[in-house]
Amino acid sequence: MLKRIRIKNFQKHDKLDVEFSPNTTTIVGSSDSGKSAVIRALRWACLNKPNGNSFIRHGEKSCKVRIEVDDSQITRTKGSSNSYKLNDIKFEAFGTSVPDEIEDTLKLSDLNFQCQHDTPFWFSESAGQVSKNLNQIIDLSIIDKTLSEVASLVRKCKADVDATDRALQASQEQLNELEWTKDAAKEFSRIENLSEDKTSTHKQIQSMQLLICELKEANKKIESKEQFENDFNEIEKISKSIDDSKITELSEAIQEHKQIQISIFNHKARLSNLQSELDEIELCPTCQRPL
Repeated sequence: MLKRIRIKNFQKHDKLDVEFSPNTTTIVGSSDSGKSAVIRALRWACLNKPNGNSFIRHGEKSCKVRIEVDDSQITRTKGSSNSYKLNDIKFEAFGTSVPDEIEDTLKLSDLNFQCQHDTPFWFSESAGQVSKNLNQIIDLSIIDKTLSEVASLVRKCKADVDATDRALQASQEQLNELEWTKDAAKEFSRIENLSEDKTSTHKQIQSMQLLICELKEANKKIESKEQFENDFNEIEKISKSIDDSKITELSEAIQEHKQIQISIFNHKARLSNLQSELDEIELCPTCQRPL
C-alpha cells in the first residue's frame, strides 16, 4: 500500500510531501497549482513514463521522486544519473522499462492510473477491450500458461517414468542374469579357504619332511657310532688276545699274501698275452690245419 510520496524538482513542485490515507486521498487546489503533476510524478516513479527530461523543474538539472510502499522505499532519480533505488539497492541501465524488483514491490500498471482527460474508466471501452483489461489485471492468461506448463510437466514426468521403468526392467533382467554370481561368490570363498588350507598343509608337510631327513641323518650317525663302538670293542678284544709274536707272524703273513697277489696278477697278465697270441694263430704249427 502506498503511504507517502516525496517530490523534488518535478514540474511545478520544488519540494512536496504527500501522505496517503489508508482509504482515499483527495488532492484539491486551484487550477495550474500542480495537482496533476503529483499524479504524473507518481506515474513516472511507478511506470518510468514519460521519457525524456521535460518534467524536470525549470532551472534545475535533476529531479527525484520517492515513494514509501509498505516497508520499502523506492526512489526514482533523473539528471546526472538515471536510476531506481529500492531501499539500499541501486538499479541502472534499465532502458524504458522498470526493474523487476521494483515492479514486484509496487504491483502497479497503466490500468491503475486514470488521468484528468481520460474517458471514464472502462465505460466507453468495448467488451473485448474490457475483457483484455480484466485479463491484464488478474492475468487470466496465467491459467492457460500454467495449465500448458503443467501438461508439459506431466508429459515430461510420464516420459521420465516410462524411461525409468524401462531402465528398471533392463536392470532387473541384468540382475537376474547375474544371479549365478551369488553361488559363484560362495564357491570362490570356499576355494580361497581350500587354497589357504592347502598352503598351510604344504608348509606342514615340508616341515615334517625336513624333520624326517634330520631324523634319518641322526639315525645314521647313531648307527655309525654304534658300529664304530662295536668295531672298536672287537679290535680292542682282538688286540688284547694277540701277543707280539702273533702280530709279527700276522704281519709276515700279510706281506706273503701281498706277494701272492702280485704273482697272481702277473700270471694273469701273462695268460692274457698268451691267449691273445693264440687267437692270432690261424694254422696249427705242427699239422698246418686251421684252428
